Amino acid sequence: MELDGTTSSVTASPSHLPLKGKAKGKIKGVRDMKKRVRLYNLIFPPYMLIALVPWLALIALVGNFLIDSAVMLVISRIVFGSFNRRFYKYNIWKVWVFGFLGDICGAAFLFIGQIVNSRIILISGNSELMYRLIEGWRDASFLDGTNAYSYVFAAIAIIISAAVIFLLDRFVAFKYADLTKKQKTLSALAIAVVTAPYTFLLPYNLFY
Repeated sequence: MELDGTTSSVTASPSHLPLKGKAKGKIKGVRDMKKRVRLYNLIFPPYMLIALVPWLALIALVGNFLIDSAVMLVISRIVFGSFNRRFYKYNIWKVWVFGFLGDICGAAFLFIGQIVNSRIILISGNSELMYRLIEGWRDASFLDGTNAYSYVFAAIAIIISAAVIFLLDRFVAFKYADLTKKQKTLSALAIAVVTAPYTFLLPYNLFY
C-alpha cells in the first residue's frame, strides 16, 4: 500500500483471514453442538425420567419383574420339564435386581456422552469422523433420527447392559442354582437378550 510515496505493508491477523470450507464447517458444527447442549441441559434424557417420575418408576419396577418372571418360567419349564418353585423363588429377586444394575450401566454410558466436552472436537484435528462420533455419542440420549451415529451409541449402551446382566446372572444369580454350566450360561444369555433395555432406542419426542 502506498501513502504519500511511502510504502507500508499490512499483515492480516489470523482472526481476519478467510477460513477454508472444512474449517468453517467444523466451527459451525461446534457452535451448533453448543446450542444443542444448552437445550439438552433443560431436558432430561428419557432414561432419567424413570428415576424422576414416581409412576414411571413404578411401571418400570413392575414391568421388569413381570418380564423377568416370564423368562424364568420358560427357563424352568425347559430345564426341569415343569415349573420349579424353588428355582424361581431363590433366583427371581437376584435376576430382577441385576437387570436394573445392567440398565444403570447402559444409562451411565449414555450419560457420559452427555458430559463429554465439545472442545474435544477442536483437538481432534481435521477428523470429520471424530466430530461425528462425539456428536453421535452426545445425541444418543436424544434420538430424533437426524444422526445415524447416535443409534450406534444407543445400541452400544444396550449391549453394555446386556453384557452386565449376563455376567451377573451367570456368575452370581445362578452360581448355586441346580443347573449345569451350559444351562447356567444359556439361561443367563436368554435373560440378558430378552430383558436388555431396548427402550434406549425410542425417540425422545415420545416423552416430550
